Amino acid sequence: MVPVVIAIWAYVFYSIFGNKDKPDKDLLHPANAARLNNTTGQPVDTFSIKADYRDPFLDKLMGGEQPKSASAIKTPPVKVQPLTTWPQVAYFGIIKNQTGNKQLALLQINGKQSRMQLNQMAGDITLMKITKDSVQVKFGKEMKYVRR
Repeated sequence: MVPVVIAIWAYVFYSIFGNKDKPDKDLLHPANAARLNNTTGQPVDTFSIKADYRDPFLDKLMGGEQPKSASAIKTPPVKVQPLTTWPQVAYFGIIKNQTGNKQLALLQINGKQSRMQLNQMAGDITLMKITKDSVQVKFGKEMKYVRR
């Protein structure tokens, strides 16, 4: 069984790497391919399309139209949205009330520490969600998760 497997792999490697120096007979040069395709001696059929029909969607004749130049086409200006720079937000942990179900998150926003409840704002930051290892904060219209 082992000699058969070795023989098969030897054949595969020979067919991949061993035939590099031999020209491939199956490939045709583009100049020879055109000559071989026209072996009957008949001239090659050439034609052109005359598009002088009515466009069913625009209800215009297509033949009289000239292509528009690139300078004639105006694109609407792209609205550049200002980049919002997020303040530095660090999450330090949770304080849970033993008797109630209230949670406070300890956050540091731009160097200032604060205790925040859900949906409470500190500066431009709103606390949206509190988990054990991260909080979800909102700044403007963007939301972001901050890990501990």
